[in-house]
Amino acid sequence: MHIFKNQILQYENVLSYRTRMRITDVNKMIGFIQKNTDALNLKICGNIAATVHEKENISGMEMSDIEFLIPVNKKISENSAFKFKPVFRIVNAVKIRHEGSMSGIECSERILEEYISQNDLQPVTQIYYLFIRSTEYDNNDNIVDIYMGISENIL
Repeated sequence: MHIFKNQILQYENVLSYRTRMRITDVNKMIGFIQKNTDALNLKICGNIAATVHEKENISGMEMSDIEFLIPVNKKISENSAFKFKPVFRIVNAVKIRHEGSMSGIECSERILEEYISQNDLQPVTQIYYLFIRSTEYDNNDNIVDIYMGISENIL
């Protein structure tokens, strides 16, 4: 797998939705979001991104606190379910592309983290996932770009 350096991930007018769910249900959630943004009179203007804030084991089931970032065509008023971010930006990121199952994405994450460690880079963000291809009913047919922001400081 190839690592890309000095990457930028930027969106304007971002709808933020945060929920607890199993990582294996991410594809279903993305499908739900894609089908239901029109209920808010919005159109998605780019690929959906996500980040995991926290993982915990609840009754033997691993649940993740996931924030979905959805670029939309206009500003909206916040409500209890959604937050609005006028701009979302990660600069000077390293990126790796994962193709395949969501359950195998941890392997790609490890490769990226090893690259960061071997090159003495200093992460300044958590991992962000950009869903290039995500099929609601096929958890094995995904293309996901994995980003991590890196400090530009030289000390």
